[in-house]
Amino acid sequence: MTKYHIAWLPGDGVGNDVMEAAKIILDTVGLDAEYIPGDVGWEFWKKEGDPLPERTIQLLKETDCCLFGAITSKPNEEAQKELDPSIKDKGFVYSSPIVRLRQLLNLHTNLRPCKAFEGNPLNYQDDIDLVVFRENTEGLYAGVEFYPVSDEIKKALKINFKDWKKRLELMQNGELLELETKHKPIYVKKIGLNKKETKEIINLSRIRGVLPEPIRVAHIIASGIKRGESYGKA
Repeated sequence: MTKYHIAWLPGDGVGNDVMEAAKIILDTVGLDAEYIPGDVGWEFWKKEGDPLPERTIQLLKETDCCLFGAITSKPNEEAQKELDPSIKDKGFVYSSPIVRLRQLLNLHTNLRPCKAFEGNPLNYQDDIDLVVFRENTEGLYAGVEFYPVSDEIKKALKINFKDWKKRLELMQNGELLELETKHKPIYVKKIGLNKKETKEIINLSRIRGVLPEPIRVAHIIASGIKRGESYGKA
């Protein structure tokens, strides 16, 4: 009997190439797994009005894990234009399948090991051995961009999350600070820190602008997704 059952979601474009390369590695190390294809991506948005069909969600609930390639994502207005004529004006609204997966399955942490293997000519330097932890469902991915938290957001949390009370508490707690910069003020919500400590942390995390680096980069990525191009400087 196969030890692992893995949902196989290449998605769009380069996702297919990445997945083929991943399969070569997995086969080489002898992973005892069955790979079960699933539907996700732009073609399913155009044909069905849903880039993440319910059948794929069900597949993910029945398998041990998922390998996900890449997806095409466009602003809703542009996405509407590419729908099949037979389903246009049916009320479909585009949303990113990868973000939906993170929220639906509560995939809180993106864990990225980064290690330089000895003898690899592509190494940036030879002594790298670290792990990056990135939140997938909070911060910029929480979908909350209002202060104070509105009744609509509270209702949405209650409907979609079992731990909605904890999430709401985290949003409501803390003090909103205005921090002056050489350009314009930025606003920070702090919990468990005084103003001096908060400002020191913000300053340490700045590299090329007034914003902390993770937020600056996330803004460049988000504007690229929304507009089709980025107006920030990488």
